[in-house]
Amino acid sequence: MPKRKLAKCSKDWKVRENKLKELELEVSGELAKELGNLRDQLPKCDEAIEAARGLVEGVRLKLEECQQNKETVQSELEKQRDLIKQCSIENRELCEGAENRLRKLSARRE
Repeated sequence: MPKRKLAKCSKDWKVRENKLKELELEVSGELAKELGNLRDQLPKCDEAIEAARGLVEGVRLKLEECQQNKETVQSELEKQRDLIKQCSIENRELCEGAENRLRKLSARRE
């Protein structure tokens, strides 16, 4: 009886071992296929990465341009503010001068 059990056990073991080898081959085949698919996709990924780098560079250049424009606008704005201040000073001086002349003329008339 023990020999029969041992023989059956050995046979079962061989069957399981063969099934395991089949599964290993099947899995390794599927993995190889998937790896091949991934390798096929690499050039597309590289193209997408390069395109993204190009977009990032374009955005960086546009950002630099905007920064330069901002600085130019700020500089021009300061110039305009200075001109407005200068005009205000000149207008005030002109008004004061006109008021003084009017006072003098009024004083002469009296």
